[in-house]
Amino acid sequence: MSSSRTRDDEQQCVLFEIDIESSHSSHIIFADISNRSAFPNENEILFDIGATFEIITVSYDIERHIWRIHMRTSAEVLPIYLDYEHYIYGRMKETNVNILLGILLTDMREYKQSLKYFKYILVRMFHNHKYRANIYYSMSRAYRFIGKNHLALKFLRRAKHIQSIKQLKSYFDLARTFAGLGSVYYEFHDY
Repeated sequence: MSSSRTRDDEQQCVLFEIDIESSHSSHIIFADISNRSAFPNENEILFDIGATFEIITVSYDIERHIWRIHMRTSAEVLPIYLDYEHYIYGRMKETNVNILLGILLTDMREYKQSLKYFKYILVRMFHNHKYRANIYYSMSRAYRFIGKNHLALKFLRRAKHIQSIKQLKSYFDLARTFAGLGSVYYEFHDY
């Protein structure tokens, strides 16, 4: 690995030094992957995507031309993580898992990725698929968040049309669609 020559180089080398607090070890998933690494002497550790860290120091080693970031594991956000995990499990029970990914992308403000994902699903879905209206509604949310209210309205109308002609067990989806329509019309100042 070649190191950066100055602090102003476009690409920089970074060394993460992470202390694993034993009191947090039951909440943080990690694995020693040194034996699988191309550089076994680097003592590489792989952390789960939910792992959180507290930054202790950030310094630049002038002799080695490398940034050193010293961190330690943190359980400070564990309650937030557990609440989010509970939220996701709840959503998985009430939402088709294939649609949930697109919804989560929207919730993470990855609107273009969300729309790309929903379009991918629509192309492969039967025209009368039972989740088509939910996908239209979810696409309308993403379009609304990026300010494309005309497209949001178009997809909300499609969702409403399907939901209006189906015999629904629950009117929750239709009510949600009407709420979305109300939000878009509000943006248009069309009361």
